[in-house]
Amino acid sequence: MSRVKKLLCAGLVLALAGCGSAPPPAEPPPTQAPTTQTPTTTPAPTTTTTPPPPPTLSVAANGSDYKVCASGSCEVALAKPVTIRFGGSAPGKIVIKSVSADSAEFELTLNRGGGGSGTLKPGCSAFSFGGGGGFGSLAGPSKECASSGPEAKPGSVTLQMPGVQDGAPILRIVTA
Repeated sequence: MSRVKKLLCAGLVLALAGCGSAPPPAEPPPTQAPTTQTPTTTPAPTTTTTPPPPPTLSVAANGSDYKVCASGSCEVALAKPVTIRFGGSAPGKIVIKSVSADSAEFELTLNRGGGGSGTLKPGCSAFSFGGGGGFGSLAGPSKECASSGPEAKPGSVTLQMPGVQDGAPILRIVTA
């Protein structure tokens, strides 16, 4: 064979060998997604302490005997709207317009003129009338309030609601 034929044959053989299919590329090794462990923590149990309720008066000294108030200071349970006459150095009347376990709406009139109105709430809050005008003061319930009322002042009357008796607010009328 001539040299040209040999070259052509060799080129043909190489060309045919190049037309074959190449082996498929190797698959990459499987990759694992990196795993991360998140540490879990359990919150420490919390304890909540509720303070005890403030001390309040739970029994009215004069029950529901409103007539006791005509001679001076008294402490009565208010079961319903009522008119109560009170005595002392600043006599007058208090009209309890509405009553609930946590309040009593009132209107007070002094015999000599003057007075006022408002809403009593349980605790040491007090309304005073007479003796130079009317005023109110606010304070939270306390052992002292539950056990004794405000000081009686000549020429004035002080109202307070020191507690609740069987769902009825207790009205304290203090007069000198």
